[in-house]
Amino acid sequence: MRADLDSGKDVAGALAEGRLALDPVPRVAAALEAALTVSRQTGAPLADLVARLAAVESAAATAGHELEAALAGPRTSGRLLAVLPAAGCLLGSLSGARTIAFLTGTGVGEVCLLLGVLLDATGLLWLDRLASAADGTSTGPSKAS
Repeated sequence: MRADLDSGKDVAGALAEGRLALDPVPRVAAALEAALTVSRQTGAPLADLVARLAAVESAAATAGHELEAALAGPRTSGRLLAVLPAAGCLLGSLSGARTIAFLTGTGVGEVCLLLGVLLDATGLLWLDRLASAADGTSTGPSKAS
């Protein structure tokens, strides 16, 4: 792209027509196209516009990484808590308590097993929905517009 800019080619037109491949985000390509258009029409230095665009995108990427890091702990804790009932059943069985036989062989045990699995799955879905809402990837009806 730098060679195209140095040679005086119509980079804004190439961006608009999709001839230049900018992998990161279509939003970046649109912003770069707008910067090139503004520079061409007003004579504003392109370097300043591109530097501002780079700073904004860098700040957005940093904020995204910080959010991912902040949500990693709660997501991991939720997944660990979801596995604990199975670990408890395994430890109970290893200690001779026959937890698996109770959960699969009696009516009360089957109800407990079903209820436990449903609550565990509900907790994981809830955790995923909360984390998705926090990082802006929620697509459900509860997302604030």
